[in-house]
Amino acid sequence: MRNRLALLLILTLAAVASAAGRITINVNSQPIKEVLKEVKAQSGINLIYITSDIPDRKITLHLEDATLKECLDAILKDTRVTYSVKDNNIILRREAVLSPKRVISGFVREEESGEAAIGAIVRDANSGAFTTSNSNGFYSLPVTSSEADINVTLTGYTPISIRLDSLKLDNRLDITLTPSGKLDEVIIVGDKNSELTFESPVIGNLSMNRYSITSTPTLFGESDIIKSLQFQPGVIPGVEGFSGLQVHGGSDDQNMYLLDNVPLYQVNHLAGMLSSFNTDAINNVDFYKSSFPSRYDGRLSSIIDIRTRDGNLTRRQGSWKIGLTSGSFNIEGPIIKNRMTYTISVRRSWFDLLSIPGIAIYNAAINENKSKIVSRYAFTDFNAKTTYHFNDRSRLHLMVYYGNDFFKGGTKRKHRHDKDLEESSDISTLDWGSFIVSANWNHVYTPQLFGEISMSFSRYNSMLKRKMKYKNTFLNDLISSTTSKIHNLIDDYSLRVNYDWQLTHSHHLNFGVNYTYHVFIPYLTEFIRKVNHNTNTSTTLQYSSHPHEMNLYIDDEWHINRHWAILAGVSLSSWINPGNKDYLKLNPRVSAMYRPIPSLCVKASFTQLSQYNHQLRETALSLPTDMWIPIAGDFKPQKSRKASIGAYYNINNRYMLSMEAYYKRMYNLIDYRDDYYYYPSNTIIYEKLTVGDGKVRGIDMSVRKTFGNITGHISYSMLWNERRFEKKNNGQKFPSAYDNRHKANIVANWRINDRWEINAGWTIMSGNRITLPTKSYNPLPGTNEITGSWENETIDYITSINNYRLPAYHRLDIGANLHVKGVNGKEGVWNFSLYNAYCNMNVIAIRKRMHAPGKGAVYEKLRMIPLIPSVSYTLKF
Repeated sequence: MRNRLALLLILTLAAVASAAGRITINVNSQPIKEVLKEVKAQSGINLIYITSDIPDRKITLHLEDATLKECLDAILKDTRVTYSVKDNNIILRREAVLSPKRVISGFVREEESGEAAIGAIVRDANSGAFTTSNSNGFYSLPVTSSEADINVTLTGYTPISIRLDSLKLDNRLDITLTPSGKLDEVIIVGDKNSELTFESPVIGNLSMNRYSITSTPTLFGESDIIKSLQFQPGVIPGVEGFSGLQVHGGSDDQNMYLLDNVPLYQVNHLAGMLSSFNTDAINNVDFYKSSFPSRYDGRLSSIIDIRTRDGNLTRRQGSWKIGLTSGSFNIEGPIIKNRMTYTISVRRSWFDLLSIPGIAIYNAAINENKSKIVSRYAFTDFNAKTTYHFNDRSRLHLMVYYGNDFFKGGTKRKHRHDKDLEESSDISTLDWGSFIVSANWNHVYTPQLFGEISMSFSRYNSMLKRKMKYKNTFLNDLISSTTSKIHNLIDDYSLRVNYDWQLTHSHHLNFGVNYTYHVFIPYLTEFIRKVNHNTNTSTTLQYSSHPHEMNLYIDDEWHINRHWAILAGVSLSSWINPGNKDYLKLNPRVSAMYRPIPSLCVKASFTQLSQYNHQLRETALSLPTDMWIPIAGDFKPQKSRKASIGAYYNINNRYMLSMEAYYKRMYNLIDYRDDYYYYPSNTIIYEKLTVGDGKVRGIDMSVRKTFGNITGHISYSMLWNERRFEKKNNGQKFPSAYDNRHKANIVANWRINDRWEINAGWTIMSGNRITLPTKSYNPLPGTNEITGSWENETIDYITSINNYRLPAYHRLDIGANLHVKGVNGKEGVWNFSLYNAYCNMNVIAIRKRMHAPGKGAVYEKLRMIPLIPSVSYTLKF
């Protein structure tokens, strides 16, 4: 039967060819599609085919006086494209996949260091199949032909093409990318985020490396992950100058910061002015704000997934940096060449050293019998990592992180009576920070299956200490002291197992399990009283909690065809807290993408998330005294449901237009009651809290330029952000403090030449909301039992929470990098920056000040940060 059909096809084609006449083709390195157009023009026969079925391959062909069949056979050789005749038309189709499945897999690395190149796009030009390298640089690409044309692209690196013939079932291909800066002249067309936007169904994700982070001008000239994210649409910075991150109407504690898979609870230095992440230690950052893969759960607003550097496999290199307020040192290299590496990064501030002269001058100028001030502040970051390559399939990472802040302040007083000496001091210290140690083993089980197992221990601890000491030689050498300490402690013991399985070229599975044993001690107090040699000590533990948290998850990313893709997954999380209620939550999520034409795509998603612990704040600043507490008693886990839709358009690979809209509902939110400050200090914290919900909706729009020496983006966001709590604002809804209705950003980066690059960022947004009294008046004449007089006091009447919006906020930051030759010809970089370049003193709060006696109070606008210039020098070796 098959022979008869083949004979009939040959006779039919012969008849068509005889009618069409002979064809002559002479082409050199021309696309197949162009050659087919020439065949159609010469033969007069209509060729019908789907563009994506014809491979993007160039051929060289010389045919004289050939038949149509001979031409088609020669053109379509080894393309898996067949043809048939119907009604004087020739129909071309890609044949069904009948051949055994072949897999190309390996690691994508940087040429100079051997570091993992994260997020590189690996594509087969013949079939259109593609994949991306994961956080370890591993990729797996199933193909259906014995040959492949592999194209690899990643922003900042030179694109490469590799031709593979005679493929086996399993094929190992490790790829090395060369930084584009090594070429004499480079024109970058497109970027990683633009490509992923049009290839992945996930909405609202952003990927950054350390180079893109350092291109954002920031406070004190310190490159900062969080400050870079604050320029993104849909992200509100909170209070000016601080590292707050309110994403799509959420709060700071609803963001999950992962450092090599380990969650961090405290990520700020200097009350939030700087983040705890040293850019020198970072390889890549993935930021999710709208739709979330199922492996991420436990927070409601965003995920910031930070991966640190592994270290150079071939040679030692590093850098040191000195700035006005801090310095850093980074070194990396091989312990065993091409097998074992190390990297060490240290950063320390010297605010304490800078303040010593001023404090000494002040103390020397005041009278001997008056109080002298004591003040000191410093922070330290330490990152270390070693990586051992057992073979080309298996690696082990060991990582240590330590971040610490220390503040000391108070007064000392010394007074002499003839020969007697009276001394007193009142000193407070605040010490807080995080410590992490983790081990991560990843292994390529098969060319399609990659696994990662990690174990970690992390600790967050803050300690507020106050020590009052008194000494008097006249009173029989009396020495007395009182010391009080308040501790807030969180210990996490974690195990995480994750698998990436490239099932086919269109199906990518990600599945695994996360388990964490938590130890929460939110409020531990110590009191020590000493009088000469007698000591009394008391310790009070208000409560502690030891919950178990587990998350099982699976995701399937399915590229149905060239128009449609879907990411569907589910997370099953459990919370088991001895002595309290246990919870089991099923959180589904789905994202879909429709791409009618290559330059346009539309996406939609639904995500449900749960969160089992919370941070309680009494102020707008991120302070170490803000407690993290787990859910307990009648308080249920926080939950959010979020629907998003987005549209994206690429203009000639030079500009990308995007618009995203979202609607989010949040349930079981926790906050302080209106009257919490009336409760005694020893009251269980849960009695001071109330439960509520939130509603957020908004639109993010942006135009990004990704081509040429000048790149950047213009973005605009509109936001509505509401809250309602049972025991706040009389149970009525009210706007969130960060209900910033409008926000716009302009970010530009200009690479002038090999030596100079300039970057600038301008932002404007509606002011934050605060609570002010509607009326303020003096009470009736009389006597206050506490102060003795009503004369200079007022009573405030407040109608609603967050009833006043501060003036609009706007700021321009400018930075410049000058590349020079340093010591021994090594590269040096001078960084110059201006924070708040035109010195707009933005209003950050309203301060109440009492007027003259009997005239009530006035309210003044509080402005804090002026223009701040900074300079730093980095030497690379």
